[in-house]
Amino acid sequence: MKAIAKEINLSIRSIIDNGLKEMKAGEGNNDYLLGIMLESNIKEIEQHKNKSHGMTINEVIDECRLFYFAGQETTSSLLVWTMILLSRHQEWQSRAREEVLNVLRNNGIDIDGLNHLKVVNMIFYELYGLYPPAVGIARMVYKDITLGRFSLPSGTQIGLPIMLIHYDEQLWGSDAKKFNPDRFSKGISKATKNQVIYFPFGWGPRICIGQNFALLEAKIALAMILQRFSFEFSPSYVHAPNLILTLQPQFGAHLILHKL
Repeated sequence: MKAIAKEINLSIRSIIDNGLKEMKAGEGNNDYLLGIMLESNIKEIEQHKNKSHGMTINEVIDECRLFYFAGQETTSSLLVWTMILLSRHQEWQSRAREEVLNVLRNNGIDIDGLNHLKVVNMIFYELYGLYPPAVGIARMVYKDITLGRFSLPSGTQIGLPIMLIHYDEQLWGSDAKKFNPDRFSKGISKATKNQVIYFPFGWGPRICIGQNFALLEAKIALAMILQRFSFEFSPSYVHAPNLILTLQPQFGAHLILHKL
């Protein structure tokens, strides 16, 4: 693990060094995530004439690793579970494909069309409920506070079990653990009765800033798959959700794809 971490750090450090050289020489294009972050960091340091106001290179590397992991691993996990559930529930796969073909037709993938994919949205909302990439989040109390009948001193760690709350039949009804995208037919607020019982991306001021991007990315990928393939379980598939940082199928997602 240490060797892998060192290799990743050196690789990102090399990209950063090249980016900084290009910026100092007035060359290259900085309209990418790392370039924007480096440019912003340099301006922050120059404005205050003090390096303590900017990020260190190690902090920039940590941000790069976080964005890569949070931006790729979670969406990848969502798409895998989507294909697994749509293999099990062929009627929803057919509904989603029909919608994609009717809305997007042969015009390729465009933002306006993606915004009209209601069934696909319902499926993703349901998947985020049943198989959230992160099954829980942790928060630290930064000052003494009273929540209902609980007194929480500063420094207390609070665990929020996303998956357990999403599976709670008292909150969601007897079908809480069943695949039922129809529950989101009128949106999230109607499905939750305006309660904070659905938060696959967290909630409040620290809600995931990549939420909309992740959903857009997943819709593009699923639309392209549905346009080209139908899919079903392979006889070797074993359903075994397993937590390895994100929720993943322990023995892989063995599916059979048929070209349309």
